[in-house]
Amino acid sequence: MGRYKEGDNITGKKEQIKLLRAGRVLYMVQYTSLRGGVAKKDRQAKRHISSAVREAMNFRTSVQKLWLILESTFDPSRDLFVTLTYRDADLPKRKEDADRKLSYFLRELRESRSADGVETVYVRVTEGWHSDGRFHHHLLINGTGHDYTLIRKLWRWGDELEILPYYCKDHWTHAEYFTKETKEKGRRRVGERMWRASRNVKRPIITYEEASPGSLLAAPAGAFVEEKDTKDNSFGRYQYLRCRLRETHN
Repeated sequence: MGRYKEGDNITGKKEQIKLLRAGRVLYMVQYTSLRGGVAKKDRQAKRHISSAVREAMNFRTSVQKLWLILESTFDPSRDLFVTLTYRDADLPKRKEDADRKLSYFLRELRESRSADGVETVYVRVTEGWHSDGRFHHHLLINGTGHDYTLIRKLWRWGDELEILPYYCKDHWTHAEYFTKETKEKGRRRVGERMWRASRNVKRPIITYEEASPGSLLAAPAGAFVEEKDTKDNSFGRYQYLRCRLRETHN
């Protein structure tokens, strides 16, 4: 049974709602503000978390960050999932060399599209530790309706490449797929990024609101609730709600 119930006033503590909007996804987190000695004590406890637990938390955060970018940026009905591979004669020996080739390809793609007044938005990852150990690249790229011939023309280092509609997987599945090698093998170097994105990707919009102590979170009308939870502890109450807003058509 919870420590608090609706309508209770938590003396000396304030509650706040954090709203995070990414595409049609809306996160709502309501929590008791921690201040003074309580907040300091909580920060000290976090510093004592083991390195293994911290690494797992960091990984989860990176996956979630990518997922929210995908939710905000890409349209499964229009955009593309691309895999670029190398022929034997052009196979890079180092990841840095593979990344340079990919950057060159993306620069040419941007320039070609820019000439037609179209921007290029992407998320990219280079892999080479799993499977047969050959370097290859996965990308999510905004679709224009005229991409297949251009991509095949510009990728000059391989004869086999895969260009699929993005709708074959959902956003979260793609976020996990783009980070799977790091999860399985770890980072090659400390601080190495798991994935990279173009500067023009869209990012979640975050706002804050004050909440009445003891109030409960509720999804907007017509939204589909995907996950929710409420927990009470010695600091106060924590509520979490994730929903998907109704799709609108202009």
